[in-house]
Amino acid sequence: MEAYTIDNLRERAYPGGQIEVRWMYTATAAYTRYFIAYPSDGLTITGVMCVPRGQGPFPVVIMNHGYIAPSEYWSGADTWYPSEYLAERGYLTIAPDFRGWGKSDFGTNFLRTGLVIDALNLVSSLPSLPKADPERVGMWGHSMGGGAAAKAIVIDARIKAAVLYAPVSADDWQVWQTWGPWMVDFVPDDPFLVVERNALADPRFLHRMSALYYMDYVTAAVQIHQGMKDVVTPPEWSAAIHDALNRAGKRVEYYAYEGQGHAIEGPDWALFMRRVTRFFDEHLR
Repeated sequence: MEAYTIDNLRERAYPGGQIEVRWMYTATAAYTRYFIAYPSDGLTITGVMCVPRGQGPFPVVIMNHGYIAPSEYWSGADTWYPSEYLAERGYLTIAPDFRGWGKSDFGTNFLRTGLVIDALNLVSSLPSLPKADPERVGMWGHSMGGGAAAKAIVIDARIKAAVLYAPVSADDWQVWQTWGPWMVDFVPDDPFLVVERNALADPRFLHRMSALYYMDYVTAAVQIHQGMKDVVTPPEWSAAIHDALNRAGKRVEYYAYEGQGHAIEGPDWALFMRRVTRFFDEHLR
């Protein structure tokens, strides 16, 4: 279980590999959308990539999807429209399906740490794309994906800018208390099961897994967006991340959207995406 603490995640390798373009979805005047796959810790992770028209190399934004039941999820769900919005403005976007979602392989995902590992192996895989600039990498994450992004930026300095959109708590104890044992990869007769249960009963261990207490490690600029009527990820969770980053002296912007829930909609969505684009332009251009 020690492998999942922030300090050990910072020490481990994320070798990545070749990003394979499997087929083309659509081509527009601004970008081409592809179905892709890449390796992550012995697993094959699939996803959707939008490549802008032009020579490149382009700055990259990795788009982390929120929680959708795997049985209902489809590749690109929760990231489809923001991915194309950014691609139309010159960003190469990749939305990984993550282990257990879409056509990706299933793999160990203790308290969703597997998502972070898959995202960082994707960062390592970017040099295999001629049109991607691996020196200009941002990350966007909604809900569960926002929690993965918060953890990624305390682990890996290659991420230059991160957008946290209604993120889950960056305190793993709070996440565990909210959503409970269904988050753990319980396998019948697995001897690892007892170890998992013991770790989850220990708030001190979960503290060492939690990004909230390691914001001193962050080198990325951070932008946070939160609907103030969100009943899935309460505004207090985003505020706690904002406050922790401020205490650590980090670059952070915070935007609250009155009347909005877990998904920002209507005119506020356009405002949200303009702010996101301006932020990435400032830090990745």
